[in-house]
Amino acid sequence: MSRNRVVKRRDKLSAKGPARSVTRGSVTVKIYQGTNRKPDGREYPVFTVVYFEHSKRRRKFFATMAKARGEAGKIVERLDRGEREVLKMTNADASSYVRALELLQPLGVPLHLAVEDYAHAMKLSEGRPLADLAREFAARHRANVRDANVPAVVEELLQVCDREEKSERYQETLRSHLNRFKARETFAGPISRVTTLQMEGWLSALGMTGRTRNNVRATLVTLFHFARKRGYLPRGVSTEADEIGRSRVEASSANVYSAAEITKLLAAASPVILPVFAIGAFTGLRSASIARLRWENVKWEQSVIEIPAAIAKNRKRYLAPLLPCLAAWLAPYCGRKGLVVDGVKLDERQRKTFEAAGVKRLHNGLRDSFISYRVAQTQNIPQVAYEAGNSVEMIRSKYLEARTKAEAEAWFSVMPNIPSNVVSITNSK
Repeated sequence: MSRNRVVKRRDKLSAKGPARSVTRGSVTVKIYQGTNRKPDGREYPVFTVVYFEHSKRRRKFFATMAKARGEAGKIVERLDRGEREVLKMTNADASSYVRALELLQPLGVPLHLAVEDYAHAMKLSEGRPLADLAREFAARHRANVRDANVPAVVEELLQVCDREEKSERYQETLRSHLNRFKARETFAGPISRVTTLQMEGWLSALGMTGRTRNNVRATLVTLFHFARKRGYLPRGVSTEADEIGRSRVEASSANVYSAAEITKLLAAASPVILPVFAIGAFTGLRSASIARLRWENVKWEQSVIEIPAAIAKNRKRYLAPLLPCLAAWLAPYCGRKGLVVDGVKLDERQRKTFEAAGVKRLHNGLRDSFISYRVAQTQNIPQVAYEAGNSVEMIRSKYLEARTKAEAEAWFSVMPNIPSNVVSITNSK
């Protein structure tokens, strides 16, 4: 039945060769099937829709062939309709269209985005000429702004992050995103001249998933806020990066280990790396925060771990519970000072521990496990949100999958093997 519908609409779906194709009139959109690999080694299929629009190659990515075919059908219908409309253009229309493309070509902005932006701006300004508004803005805000090229601002930001000893993972993310950004010829000039439309066009051309696109957007916001703080952009107003639209991303499910799996991981962990697994599993603390946590932050008498604002993701101090199971695992380290993990390549050590334990590594698995089991144990979402340095909304959207109270009790009952002639500090109080 679906084949008949496709023929009726004059679309063609070919399964020959490395790609499938959807065709209507003179427009063809291809679908390529491939695989992506996650950091933990898992592979999953990806279907790439490839087409040409405004003389540029476009790509969109989907998790299933059905979704890819659906989008390909919409694209060929839109492009074919556009070509038919072009044939109806008068000579004056065609001349205006070519001139518009010439004016936008140095900016790297597609015509439809420029028109959308113009229409939105005219609506906000209630019909007042945009050139007048731009001149007023320049006169009001440019006086104290110093010019700085994008590559120079990127390097300055990375140097500051290194001096402030930001987490290794955070710095790697900044370098990855911003090195690609500054390499684009469009962004070689002053950062004050980079527009929202240019950045949105660049992000679209990268063909990223919604979540990845939002992560890169967040990096650009960080860069532009830094530039504003340094006086390279006007103060007191939002930056062009702030105006980049966010992609809608469906909430993901939590990745959870079982009590048996965390027991294997803790048994396989060396004394150097064991605190990372124990703290991650029984407080849900993020890896980047654990890497900067100090033993002085473990308040044994108060049964809490202080997470200073300087190492918390949201830059707000909070207290994580020092539960009996965690206190038992950390007892051999009581009295130590300095960083909990000092001079250790965390990712490499963790990878070897997972391999030795024979446990599959899950993205954010320790944190997701703590929050999921803690919600099941306490039935108190605001409490768990505070303990994990998270929001109630995030807890509700991601961590409410059914975890039984028995599973939670099993998780928080995982204890080290203590010889009978040794008294645990958790039992001596």
